[in-house]
Amino acid sequence: MDGKIKEMEDRVAELEPAVQESEALKESIASLKAIQAQQKAQRGGPEAVDDENKGYMRLPARKAQIAEILSTSPNLTNQQVADRLGLTAARVSQIRSAMAIDESQT
Repeated sequence: MDGKIKEMEDRVAELEPAVQESEALKESIASLKAIQAQQKAQRGGPEAVDDENKGYMRLPARKAQIAEILSTSPNLTNQQVADRLGLTAARVSQIRSAMAIDESQT
């Protein structure tokens, strides 16, 4: 049994760098998609808003999207929400802060 545990630990150590690289790539992809959406919105062409809830959207629309996602999965992190919407985690954090302010004022 000790041999099997050691084999598994070695395999985890071998795979860990690939897992970390995968996570970093996912974050980079999400950031690049957000930048691309902002650039499209600034150009203002018909492609400025994607069908998949990506691209430029006004704050109330983003709040509604995030509220809908959190209503079904309330424990998601900002990064997980951001990945679903093609935004950065920082932008999701800003929107969630605005949502919290709205709730405290009602």
